[in-house]
Amino acid sequence: MNAHHIYSFNGHSPRIHPGAYVHPSACLIGDVQVGEGCFVGPHATLRADHGPIHLEAMSNVQDNCVLHSCPDGTVVLHRFAQVGHGAVLHGCTLMENCLVGIHATVLDGAVLGPDSLLAAQALVTAGVRTEAGSLYAGSPARFVKSLSRDAIAAQLEGALRYGRATAEYRIGLRPVADRVGRQLTPA
Repeated sequence: MNAHHIYSFNGHSPRIHPGAYVHPSACLIGDVQVGEGCFVGPHATLRADHGPIHLEAMSNVQDNCVLHSCPDGTVVLHRFAQVGHGAVLHGCTLMENCLVGIHATVLDGAVLGPDSLLAAQALVTAGVRTEAGSLYAGSPARFVKSLSRDAIAAQLEGALRYGRATAEYRIGLRPVADRVGRQLTPA
């Protein structure tokens, strides 16, 4: 992990479980807690300057996501919650085994129910609470249907796959070139 992207803010420092993986290009600021088996992808930003951000065990934040807490609020990802590439979470809660699709947005005070799925590019407005085991889509997001047991199980398998990737990335990811493209190690 590159310590240049891990910052203390007003006396609060990120806490990263040794069994988690945070990509060196990710940026963590302030009161961020990353639990065991969590995966934080390249260029993700977790900015906890106004309130805490908590990633419980086996949750993941994929590439280019932004998580920010609102004043006096908290961002919480419960166990097995997943945040798809480029999504934005602001002061909200994702319950267990919840999946936020690519480029979706979840705003202040919203709570996504357990085993729920938010479609790609959807917008959950402030204060909305989604039902457990349901698919929501659109802008603003609306209920589409209840998810099957197979769909919910597939979602959980995706979270477990990211959990397994934490060890693979800690062991297998190595830089091969510097910032200007000069090779560091033999290919």
